[in-house]
Amino acid sequence: MIETLDRELRGTDIQFHLFGLKGVGAAELRQHPRVATVDSQAYGTKARVEAREAGISKTNQFLARIMTEWYLKQVEAFQAPAGENRHPPALLDLRMPPPLSPLEARLHQAREEMRELLEAGEIDWQQLHDESVLAFAFDDDEAEAALEFAQAA
Repeated sequence: MIETLDRELRGTDIQFHLFGLKGVGAAELRQHPRVATVDSQAYGTKARVEAREAGISKTNQFLARIMTEWYLKQVEAFQAPAGENRHPPALLDLRMPPPLSPLEARLHQAREEMRELLEAGEIDWQQLHDESVLAFAFDDDEAEAALEFAQAA
C-alpha cells in the first residue's frame, strides 16, 4: 500500500503518519522516505486481551508491564536489518484464489477466521503461521472426516 501511494504521489514532498502500525511494519518501513511518524496501540490491545483471559483488571501496573515487554520487542525489531523481520507466510495470504477443494475451502475459512481474530486483537500476528492455520482449520469433531474426504478427492 505504501509503495502504491508513493508512486501516486511521485514528485511531491508528502509524508505519511501511519496509525496503528504493528511493530514489524514499523521496523520494515523505518527507511522509507515517505514515512515520517508511526504509532501503535498494540500494547494496549495485548494488555486488554491478556487481562480478560486471566480474569484480572487491566491496572496501570499491568499495562506498564505489557508496554515494557512491547517496547523491548520493538527495540529488538528495529535493531535487526531491514527485511529480516518475520512476516506471516504465504499460506495466510488473503489474496489467494477461491478454494477449489474441500481442504482448500477449510484452510481458506480458517485463514479468514484467524484474520478476524487478529483484527479484533484476540491473537497476535506472531501466532499466524502454517501450523496454526492447519490446527485451527481442523480443530473440531469434523476435522478427521474432512481430512479423509480431502485425501480421497
